[in-house]
Amino acid sequence: MHLCDFDRFRNDKRVRFKEEIVDEKEVIIVHYMIKTDNFWNLPFATETRGHVFDKNTGELISLGFEKFFNVNETEETQFHNLDFTDSRKYTKNDGSMIQVVSINNKLFTKTKKSFYSDVAKCAQKFLNKHNNLQKFCEYIISKNYSPLFEYWNQDYKIVLDYDSEQMVLLAARHNETLEYLDYKELQKLAYNFGIDIINTWDLSIDYIQEELKTIVNFEGYVIELNNGKRVKIKSDWYVRNHKLFTDIRERDIVEMILDETIDDIKSIVIEAGLDWSKISDIENEVFGRILDIENEVFSIVENCKELTKKEIATKYKKHKYFSLIMGEINYGEGEYAEYYKKNFLKSHTLKSIYIIQILERSHDYYQRS
Repeated sequence: MHLCDFDRFRNDKRVRFKEEIVDEKEVIIVHYMIKTDNFWNLPFATETRGHVFDKNTGELISLGFEKFFNVNETEETQFHNLDFTDSRKYTKNDGSMIQVVSINNKLFTKTKKSFYSDVAKCAQKFLNKHNNLQKFCEYIISKNYSPLFEYWNQDYKIVLDYDSEQMVLLAARHNETLEYLDYKELQKLAYNFGIDIINTWDLSIDYIQEELKTIVNFEGYVIELNNGKRVKIKSDWYVRNHKLFTDIRERDIVEMILDETIDDIKSIVIEAGLDWSKISDIENEVFGRILDIENEVFSIVENCKELTKKEIATKYKKHKYFSLIMGEINYGEGEYAEYYKKNFLKSHTLKSIYIIQILERSHDYYQRS
């Protein structure tokens, strides 16, 4: 994989080619900004999840996960189209995905979008304190794999509470073949280096379907199919705690879009026979407005390269996007979702989009399948 493989997205506002400097090395992170339904059908679209490239040569430095979907979210992941024979089930943890990347023979952590987000910085501190974790990453990277982890910290919880800060190994992806190292091999390495690895479960899909109706304090499972593809399946408890009510209002939908949890209800809405376009229209409106804001902020930041941080702060301190501009300058990532919530969320109505027992209809669907 090479940076030029993503040239088709250079003029696509849904994808960002984010430039960052890590240990004096210029890199480009390719990640999607919005995810309209037709986007995923484009070549390489599912690979726009934070891969890191050398800015000057275009060579791949580190891989993230490819985009994978909830069961019943797309035509390909409809329950009846999936073969769960000999599939492997992993715990789906409620944390942040972290890539550990080697640059100039030093290890750095990043989230999907940045090496400098608050979560990435916390994960970096965690990595720096754990020598065995560093040794594992150095070894697996030397074999041309990108190590991928789940990191959770109580200060950055999403839904679930965790008692302690942890970084758990999820997978290792080969930088040339894009394939994942077999779990049993990865498990042996994790044991030898003394690091935590994600749990797997010898459970039937029928058992999982029933369990996820009633289990609490549990997000769900990632299922690796025989063909190497992955799908997600969430517990009803987790979905409900992401604001999936029987009465879903426009403002609820907007919050889920901004929190990046809208995918968790897409499969349920579709399988219940409801009109997804109602949500899609809201999604396009929200992302259109955010893209306009981002483009203006990026333009300002681009024109400030010769200025110091102090000079930028002085020049733009009264600008309506001041916090976003300084976020890009200081952390490489503006808090656009939070800005939208603060300034635009109340412009969306409390009008109901759906009034229906979605979860009950979801259960009926699975039973019919």
